[in-house]
Amino acid sequence: FLDIRNRRLDQVGINFGSDMGVGVERISAKAGFDGRFGSRFSWNLHAGYADYASAILDAAYPLAGLFGMDYVPYKTWNGTFEWLWKSDRFMADGTVTCRNVWGGVFGSDRYLPAVVIGGVFRPAAVTGDVSFEYNYNKRIFAGINCAFSTSRECEDGLFVIPGYADLGVSAEYVTSGSLSFWLRGGNLLGMSIQRNPLFAVKGPYFTLGICLKL
Repeated sequence: FLDIRNRRLDQVGINFGSDMGVGVERISAKAGFDGRFGSRFSWNLHAGYADYASAILDAAYPLAGLFGMDYVPYKTWNGTFEWLWKSDRFMADGTVTCRNVWGGVFGSDRYLPAVVIGGVFRPAAVTGDVSFEYNYNKRIFAGINCAFSTSRECEDGLFVIPGYADLGVSAEYVTSGSLSFWLRGGNLLGMSIQRNPLFAVKGPYFTLGICLKL
């Protein structure tokens, strides 16, 4: 799938279609559990089902020159597991979401004319993130994190947004109660990361910053 380098763009798109940005949810149901082990580890597990008459998804119709988002009908179930472990010097947390979509735009009765290339992209089957952070006396912080996603296929089967693992690092030094210096690095594996179709982060990047609290 074609992409365009853009390391600063997080969300872009235009809406096209007859719904003009109106989302309609027919049915939505959620249930979950949470708990703790000792004083440092906590977790949450929940699952849900939804039937959308109209919901937003990334979309691309190359021949028409339309790239952005579209509102389409579909059904989905999802399950999410979240966890957190925290002590005075160490913190680790993560989230994993699994989902399946079917029916509506992804149903067997979906009809796309032969002249139409593209369509909406199926949500990723698995997404998540995990991070670890260590601090020394609340003044020196160092961390590592990874956000990941499986691939997303277009409804016509011709285009695929590849899966990715966005490995990053972070560091911060607090000089006083009001001033700190920080460093963030991302995409250390050098993957082509497309959170939105056609806009990709390609190659590692680093950001330096200063935080002043007044």
